[in-house]
Amino acid sequence: MKSIGLTLISLAFLLGSYLSVIHTSEVNWNLYAIAILMGSVGVVLVHLNKQKSANKLALDINNMITVEKSLSRIIKAIDELKTSLPLISIYSVPKQIDDTMLADLDLFIEQRKTIAYVYDLQSYANIMSEFACGERYLNRVWCASADGYVDEVTIYLDKALKQFTKTQKQLNMVKHSHKSLKTTKSAVFEPATSSI
Repeated sequence: MKSIGLTLISLAFLLGSYLSVIHTSEVNWNLYAIAILMGSVGVVLVHLNKQKSANKLALDINNMITVEKSLSRIIKAIDELKTSLPLISIYSVPKQIDDTMLADLDLFIEQRKTIAYVYDLQSYANIMSEFACGERYLNRVWCASADGYVDEVTIYLDKALKQFTKTQKQLNMVKHSHKSLKTTKSAVFEPATSSI
């Protein structure tokens, strides 16, 4: 859409220039009107494309915030479960996992593609590899607790916590190494603050 808009602006400028030199004594306002209309449509198309890009970037940034917050809540919930494990029945662990972590696991999974859009595919692969390991360990905790294996629950809860923490560290490392998100984030939000 942007290239079509820029082409229309260029053609309008060329048409206007051509019309101003072809007839030096009289002005053909109908042809000038066509040139002005072409240029105006081009400006509108360029503006719409810019707005669409800004909206997409803002959505990606919001999705990344969702990914980060859901991962933090998963880590916090695992840590709290690990702390309360000696005080609760081993058979109540699956319900606690479902009640405290399932929604955040789903949120992370729903928004995971944003990692590839905002950063790159390699970063996405690295982060999702760590996340998948943590999820597998958490599944093992769920199954072991349903079967009543206390020692296995403790072991795999530790492993899940370590793996999700590694996921968070990987995400933070990628976030800090990609400066493009920081610069484009400020570019998206600056016009909104400067117009207030």
